[in-house]
Amino acid sequence: MSDLPADSDVFDVVEEDLRLGFDGVFSPAGEAFARVDATMPSAEGPTAVVWQYNALHDGDFLGLTPTNQELLIEGVTIATPGPDGWQLALQ
Repeated sequence: MSDLPADSDVFDVVEEDLRLGFDGVFSPAGEAFARVDATMPSAEGPTAVVWQYNALHDGDFLGLTPTNQELLIEGVTIATPGPDGWQLALQ
């Protein structure tokens, strides 16, 4: 895992991405983030934030009823710098 980026606000974008994608389907379980990593953010371009999220499947997901099981979800969020700080690159 790399060092935390100089602008740790980029991780707020990960939380927003998880909320948008998983709200009502998965909720945090225990220590929600098993791992969060990122390339060094820069003002010139996007930053890939790699994460692992400990979650409880407690909502309907594409027709799959809640299992109430804990699982580890791995993913990547792409963040771009903007005039008001970091934002999701893809929405």
